[in-house]
Amino acid sequence: MKDYTYSVTEINEYIKDLIEGDPYLTNVSVYGEISGVRPRKGHIFFSLVEENARLECVIFGGDNMGIRLQEGRMALVEGSVSVYIPHGTYRFICSNVRYLDQAGMYQIKFETTLKKLLEEGLLSRPKKTVPRFPRKIGIITSRDSAALQDVI
Repeated sequence: MKDYTYSVTEINEYIKDLIEGDPYLTNVSVYGEISGVRPRKGHIFFSLVEENARLECVIFGGDNMGIRLQEGRMALVEGSVSVYIPHGTYRFICSNVRYLDQAGMYQIKFETTLKKLLEEGLLSRPKKTVPRFPRKIGIITSRDSAALQDVI
């Protein structure tokens, strides 16, 4: 073992070189359920999920290419794993997305729960209207919360 102290940047750069130089992590295909789609500054950030794992993904310039990802759909994405040095995190850089002909596990659970709640009438009850000028409001928060000070 070397007697050397590394900087955070040096460690992250080393890990980036290892990951991006690994042929098993370059130009590969990964499948999973699309979740948490977040367009930002022309890029599309999202996760591929399965029951016990999550892979953060990005399509650079995806917003500008007209790509619209659908939450809950199963997809096969192609690309490479990369390291974002400033945060010391890895993510999958997507170059292509293809939908698979099946709904994702979380989407199926959501639809099943929604159907059950609708059948039980829990989502169809008449809602109370909010008065234009409420005379009383309630806040549920901690004593040290800024929200409490905002209201008082």
